[in-house]
Amino acid sequence: MLGYPVYAAGLEAGVAAHHAGMVPPFREAVEACFAEALVKVVFATETLALGINMPARSVVIEEVTKFGGRGHQELTPGEYTQLTGRAGRRGIDEIGYAAVLCSPFHTFGDVARIAGGRPRALSSSFRPTYNLAVNLVRRHSREAAYTLVSSSFAQFLSEEDLVGELDSVLGVLERRGYLDGWKVTEAGARLAGLYHEADLLLAEALEAGQLDGLDPASLAAVASGLCYEARRERDAPLPAPNAKVAGRLEAIEELSQSLSAEERNGHLPLTRGVDSGFASLIHEWARGRDLRQVLQPSAGSGRRGRKVAPLMSGGDFVRNVKQVIDLLRQVAMVAAQAETAKSARAAAERLLRDVVAASSVVTIPVEHGTIRAGGQPAP
Repeated sequence: MLGYPVYAAGLEAGVAAHHAGMVPPFREAVEACFAEALVKVVFATETLALGINMPARSVVIEEVTKFGGRGHQELTPGEYTQLTGRAGRRGIDEIGYAAVLCSPFHTFGDVARIAGGRPRALSSSFRPTYNLAVNLVRRHSREAAYTLVSSSFAQFLSEEDLVGELDSVLGVLERRGYLDGWKVTEAGARLAGLYHEADLLLAEALEAGQLDGLDPASLAAVASGLCYEARRERDAPLPAPNAKVAGRLEAIEELSQSLSAEERNGHLPLTRGVDSGFASLIHEWARGRDLRQVLQPSAGSGRRGRKVAPLMSGGDFVRNVKQVIDLLRQVAMVAAQAETAKSARAAAERLLRDVVAASSVVTIPVEHGTIRAGGQPAP
């Protein structure tokens, strides 16, 4: 299912790949082999260029464009510098080499312009989130909260716009019952414990009872709607695993539309809505199905010998499951209903198994043996 035979054969031949579609243990093994000079060529996305200090003798860029979620965009000078910056190993190579493959879509002048351009000035993407706002109210006076926000981030953003945005966020929270003046309500206290890009939508779903009364697998499926974001349009979206899950996801989407309307009126960034595309997959995983059954459910049917493409790569599956686990653990901490908290904990435990569990272990080398994440000695 994970393509291990081809992967292992490539490593043995000194050729490897490194991209987000691979499960983390595969990528980590490639990184280890790369660091020990056991591979000659690595075909990689920009994930290998960011955050990993492993320089190479040469870097070859296939295209000077990349997919940015809304079509292909030309690399910026800063992105080009990041991709080629690892060319040349310190203390080994006097010169590092970077090459760009010939393309009918870009001239030599285009490449020279990108390579020689000045990187754009850095700017902060900071915004006062709903979670941040309720925590400011919990911990600071009104005056201290505004001073903290404006003094900390005015160097990146207009102070006037930033304070105006915080005012709008506070207004949304008060109208929806998370604040009472400069005081956090019980609902607000629950929101303060939710660290998620759709924090208020998640809180709204909890307050509306849309996460209550669900078995662990169904709760995982509903929670996935707040985490998952399809990378591309599917010809036929997967149906929800059952009617109850479908109904809850539809109800949360209605909450999302109501919230978006209020955010538009307040000129706030819109909280993204619900995506049900991962619900049936994670529901099957929570029920104990193995990876092949989840990602290739029709592999045993159809024409004899016909290969069925997996619904998702192993790496993408693991990444999405881990995001849902994180959300479920937060729900377990803040849910007002004890049964909901219990179901969330059970769902997180069911999801953390097999390839997902193996991809969640951090092994730290020590003088005598290794220590796994959490401080437990490795066997």
